[in-house]
Amino acid sequence: MNTNNQDIVNLVEILSRLGLEHAVLSPGSRNAPLIKAFNQHPGIRCYSVVDERAAAFFALGMAQQLQKPVAAICTSGSALLNYGPAVVEAYHQRVPLLVISADRPIEWIGQGDGQAIDQKHVFRNFSKGYFELKESRSHQNSSWYNERSTAEAFNLAAFEPQGPVHLNIPLSEPLYGVEAMVPQLTSLPTKGIQSELSAPAASIKELANQVSGRQKVMLLIGQLHENEALRSLVHSLSELEQVVVLTETTSNLFGNGFIDQIDNALATFTEEEKDAFSPDLLITMGGMVVTKRLKQFLRTGFQGLHWHIDPATSHMDTYQKLSYHVQASPLKVLEALVPLCTSAASANYRRIWLAKKQLAGERHRQYCASIAHSDLSVFRDVLKSIPEGSQLQIGNSSPVRYVQLFENKTGVTHYCNRGVSGIDGCTGTAIGASVVNERPTVLISGEISFLYDNNSLWNKAVPANFVAIVVNNSGGNIFRIIEGPDQFSEMNEFIETTHSLSVKPLAELHGFRYLSADSEDSLQQVLQQTFDHSTKTILEVFTSSTESPAVLKKYWRFLKEGV
Repeated sequence: MNTNNQDIVNLVEILSRLGLEHAVLSPGSRNAPLIKAFNQHPGIRCYSVVDERAAAFFALGMAQQLQKPVAAICTSGSALLNYGPAVVEAYHQRVPLLVISADRPIEWIGQGDGQAIDQKHVFRNFSKGYFELKESRSHQNSSWYNERSTAEAFNLAAFEPQGPVHLNIPLSEPLYGVEAMVPQLTSLPTKGIQSELSAPAASIKELANQVSGRQKVMLLIGQLHENEALRSLVHSLSELEQVVVLTETTSNLFGNGFIDQIDNALATFTEEEKDAFSPDLLITMGGMVVTKRLKQFLRTGFQGLHWHIDPATSHMDTYQKLSYHVQASPLKVLEALVPLCTSAASANYRRIWLAKKQLAGERHRQYCASIAHSDLSVFRDVLKSIPEGSQLQIGNSSPVRYVQLFENKTGVTHYCNRGVSGIDGCTGTAIGASVVNERPTVLISGEISFLYDNNSLWNKAVPANFVAIVVNNSGGNIFRIIEGPDQFSEMNEFIETTHSLSVKPLAELHGFRYLSADSEDSLQQVLQQTFDHSTKTILEVFTSSTESPAVLKKYWRFLKEGV
């Protein structure tokens, strides 16, 4: 490699040997040796993304799909801080993002030198670890330390539960030396090996006895990657009469016996019925849960035992009733648990939940058959039209809530940045996911999120089969849906941020095909063209900022009352 920094050459070689295949580079001077070494390594594909915030989310999207580390590499100073939103999302979504930052030599920190800040532990509260390489090679153990730290950083990001790791590299001038160098490692890099965590047999037996001996068992599954083996095991549990399985859209676990439109079913409950539907045993697994209705339902009405299955050490007590935390792989636990569980003959818990699902489904179809052009009708038509085999990347705020109202299409996988649920990197994440996944990628986003993340479009790696559908209702319409904001006089300007902008100039600037619709008829006319995947496409659908929330509020009343 043509760089005169042996430690950087060794670093790139170690990461490649451990399995790193993708690196996202943002321009800079202090990171020039890193750019040179990564770009010239034959085993690593490099991408150039100018905006560091967009670059980090782009890397996050790739790592989300690959479930293995992807490197995001930047120069020193404020560039690193722009990684912050993606790093915190990766931490809470458990995505293996490897942050590699160039740094100024320690003697120049705080001395008025440009882009020289204290970069140590800047992500302390939302990363799995921090490593800093030694710049001096004056001691015989310096190279060994750097090589060991590089391997440990990569392995830590990859170990379950996965997450971001920060590797900081001080670099002194000259930065642009060119010299043919080959890796000179002190030893072979350490490869991390982690077995899948399983629960003790006694704990599995105790949980199986509780499942078999109770009348009302709820299995609630949050955000997960698609996993057919896990889906099959969950399906077996769902056939027990005392067990109801509730799955979020982002759990990617769907079946006829599952309640996968949770909010719809909950909307049909009367006050008198709620106790009958509350579980006496709750089992949870997976990541964040979107539905606020269910959280409130369990926090206020649930008084039984709660078992949470998760390989992380932290006790995630979302429903304020956590009884047991099983630190193990959900797949391994269910493999041992399911064969031990038996059906409770007199139970009807599964049946009453499925009856509510059927009732909600009938009312949903009846209401949606004749609604005015609105956000709800747009999601109805778009979700119906997405080709089987696609991956759907969902924007935060209202889009993910709308998607959960509809039946999930077979063969479509669902992803959303629900780690911290920010709107700031949904587009960048979706583009990153599209680059490493051969399946066509569809992003459905609100226009505020899309405009906010517009620099993510400044990326020449966007594939032809990428489609962004932007629902433009002239502001953050979520604030017209939830209770409270409309009582503020500052609503329009400072909360909803009302505007009259279009994303068309962005599409033209970055070479996307631009399509638009402003009615149900015009949307139907462009949907087929939208999904022909002949070129990267942005479809902008305009809806009314007042009609859409009105239609949704009537929807909830109709689900509850049927009229």
